[in-house]
Amino acid sequence: MPTPRQLGTPNNFLTNVALSYAGSLPDPNIYIADQVFPVVGVDLPSGKYKTFPREVFFQDNVGPRPRGGYPRQVEYKMAEDGYTTTIRSLEATIKWDERPSYVGPPSGSPEAANVRLLQQQHLINRDRQWANTYFKTDVWGRDVTGIASGTPNATQTLQWDNDDSDPISFLMTESFGAAQKVGAAYAPRTLILGVNAYIRLANHPLLLSRLGVNNTRMLDRTGLATLLGVDKVLVAQATWNSGPEKETIAATTSAASWNWIVGANDALLVYTAPMPSTDAPSGGYTFAWRGLLGAQAFNPMAAVTQGTDARGKFDWYQLDVAYDYKVVAPELGVFFSGVVSG
Repeated sequence: MPTPRQLGTPNNFLTNVALSYAGSLPDPNIYIADQVFPVVGVDLPSGKYKTFPREVFFQDNVGPRPRGGYPRQVEYKMAEDGYTTTIRSLEATIKWDERPSYVGPPSGSPEAANVRLLQQQHLINRDRQWANTYFKTDVWGRDVTGIASGTPNATQTLQWDNDDSDPISFLMTESFGAAQKVGAAYAPRTLILGVNAYIRLANHPLLLSRLGVNNTRMLDRTGLATLLGVDKVLVAQATWNSGPEKETIAATTSAASWNWIVGANDALLVYTAPMPSTDAPSGGYTFAWRGLLGAQAFNPMAAVTQGTDARGKFDWYQLDVAYDYKVVAPELGVFFSGVVSG
């Protein structure tokens, strides 16, 4: 027989609380894990998917048909790769003897407060896993490093906080350089910027000089994308406290260490498919195990489960996700490390 602690049930009200909280975030673009690569729903926790070697598709084997003979034949070749999802879970509890002392807004509740805590930490973890998978060197088909001055070599660029740098020509060259190897349709044109990289680009004299004299001479992400020749600019601006949790709030506050989740001085230029497809490449995909958690397996606001532990005299609340980040086509991305000095 299951113990009381195992008898968890979904709570639609608290799920709505989580969804409402997500909608009330000051900027829904703060967390980027769900904004870059498509999410593929899968029915099994691990499995295989097909990849399409670009070398085969970009050959030219067409020729004259021999008289009375057969045309040259080509073979539709495919390769395989795999994914393995990980269940990521977090739980909060409310002790029965603590309920009377709960202090909160009249419309709030200890349940809602704990669900918001779970959701916030899930969003942070999701972005941290994303950054650790995609936003670093030795992942993509090309790495470029920023230098403060001098003449860059083939794998370097002048840092963007140097007024002599030309980020417009540089990014267009990198995009077309990748396109030459993968086809123009898959040229990387999604730019993810660390905070410092974004600040410098938005205030770069070369970019500001392209604005009209009657313009406000300020660049938002849309204007920046237009000037840089990319389809979309995302700014990785989520932060987290890497300090340990202590026994008291005062001790936890004293030990806090605040960090940007994604490297503030770095950038990634990558091709992102508009939607998941078995016939089209993308720099990366997120495989979400819908067989466990339904269609929203990548959404930490999707379902709240609650239960009671009568022996321990507390109620518990859980949020779960189940997904795997995969670099599917490394040739579709270019990573820039240290493109600003910080």
